[in-house]
Amino acid sequence: MKNIYRISGIILLILSVHSCKKGKQGLENDNSISEKYTIEMKSDYSISKITYIDSNNVIVYNKTYYYLGSIVKVTETDVNNNLNRSSTYFLNRIGLADSCIDSAYNNSILIYIYRTKYQYNNYNYLTSFDDGSKTIHFEYENGNKTTADGIHYSARFQYNTLINIIDIDLFQGSYLGKLNKNLTLSSQYQFTMGSDDLSNVYQYETNSEGLVVQRIGTTTYNRLGLSPTKLTTKFEYLITN
Repeated sequence: MKNIYRISGIILLILSVHSCKKGKQGLENDNSISEKYTIEMKSDYSISKITYIDSNNVIVYNKTYYYLGSIVKVTETDVNNNLNRSSTYFLNRIGLADSCIDSAYNNSILIYIYRTKYQYNNYNYLTSFDDGSKTIHFEYENGNKTTADGIHYSARFQYNTLINIIDIDLFQGSYLGKLNKNLTLSSQYQFTMGSDDLSNVYQYETNSEGLVVQRIGTTTYNRLGLSPTKLTTKFEYLITN
């Protein structure tokens, strides 16, 4: 069970396959899915709280961020499954996380705990992380992540000209290195096990401050018999002092 959760965490961190990460919640006959995030953050765009709401307007989880000097702690509560996750990032002298301890409890029973180590380049972009069982490597060009390569998959990314203000994929902050300069235009994923290759194309709507208020992602699958799916994600913001 521990390895399953570790692999899942890596896939979420690197691939961020938006159109399938929520399963079939809200799936209609036309293969459309909808979801919403409310984002509380400071005026410097550091995130304080994330609330995820599914297509039935039901809160699925809350994620809260605590900035404690040389430590950033992120806690997540799954409202429906009595599941509590915690990630504690240990920052170095320039504010980048050298490592993180992740743990999860279900009804006070420990499900997993593991430590991840991070590496960065001279420009403070995350270049790799290692959780003890998997190592993922990243490459960048013009301020954007272009590749993510691991043992079982590889990913390639392209970008548009819109400025990326916050991480709307995993809602991580500068403690894990610089964000991509631009918003993702498309992504392609190849898996070494099976024929699950897929590609995503994204469209965005932004507000007057340049924050994304809606993203539509269309996913095309290589697997035979699967129709493309469309995910509409809405984002609401609350800026606090």
